[in-house]
Amino acid sequence: MGDSPRETSGEELLSAVGHTLNGPVAVIGGYAHLLAARDDDQLRVEAAAQIAAAATALTAAHEDILTLVALETGAVGRRRAPLPVGVVLERALRSGNAVVEAAPRVSIEGDLTVEVLADGWLSRVLGNLIAAACSDGAGAVGVARDGACLSVSSHGGMVQLRLRARPRMQADDRGILALHAATLAFAHYGGSLHVGQATAEAIELQIALPPAARSEVPLRIAIIDDDDAVRRILGLTIASDAAEIVEASDGVEALALLDGLPRPDLLILDWRLPGPRGSEVLAHAKQIDAHLPVVVLTANGEGEHRELAASLGADAFLTKPFSPIELLETVRRLLPAAF
Repeated sequence: MGDSPRETSGEELLSAVGHTLNGPVAVIGGYAHLLAARDDDQLRVEAAAQIAAAATALTAAHEDILTLVALETGAVGRRRAPLPVGVVLERALRSGNAVVEAAPRVSIEGDLTVEVLADGWLSRVLGNLIAAACSDGAGAVGVARDGACLSVSSHGGMVQLRLRARPRMQADDRGILALHAATLAFAHYGGSLHVGQATAEAIELQIALPPAARSEVPLRIAIIDDDDAVRRILGLTIASDAAEIVEASDGVEALALLDGLPRPDLLILDWRLPGPRGSEVLAHAKQIDAHLPVVVLTANGEGEHRELAASLGADAFLTKPFSPIELLETVRRLLPAAF
């Protein structure tokens, strides 16, 4: 199936990181000095294009470095959820700035799903890998223009992704960084990355990922509000075959629900609760699981409460009376596997 990427030494990795960051910074700084010294319309146009390309390259390097740090320190360990491969690729292309002039030629065989982490690590790493594979060297990326093709199929019990990349990918700084991050990330998911034989036109990156396991345990969404009618409306609005709705009517019940098993996967929390207040429930929820998504419900004129909730880790806010559509969109964004 091809060879695994050669293990990158610490010196090579540091060198790649340094060059990847220093190049765009030098471009931005250089053009900034030129613009300050010269009043030239043509220079301004050229500088805008070059600075934009440098910013794109910096963004990709920033994401790869964050990924490396997270994987090396064990910070990537959040709950996984199944997503269709098509959705993962759509997010990957968007996060990796990999579509400029036209959509890439993507072929997906069958109805395949893989497991992703709630914060989008798989899409982010894959997006940066595609961008590095197809970059023209100046920060701009045009997948279709560069002849790149991505195919997805199922083989040997694994989901196989094949990416046609430019032949120098393994030799330049951006490619070294993206390949190293991707190798760690795919291994974290129980998969692998192999590099095929290079030709004058391209090399093939072969990625294997395990398909998502079919879980028999539904996700749990907890609705915490002292108003029976509000809890019913909330429950009807976000009803889903993939999620179980559990309820609490005051702070005491909410704390017991959080301390019990199985714990909720998302919390919809009224800020003004009888008993322990919403702030206490939110703080306890984040202490148990810092990554638990929490939607806080507040009333008009409670800006100071929003500030406190944000400082305690609230992920989203809705103001009563809220729109059912806004509620549904918020829950879908924070817990996409439930829909």
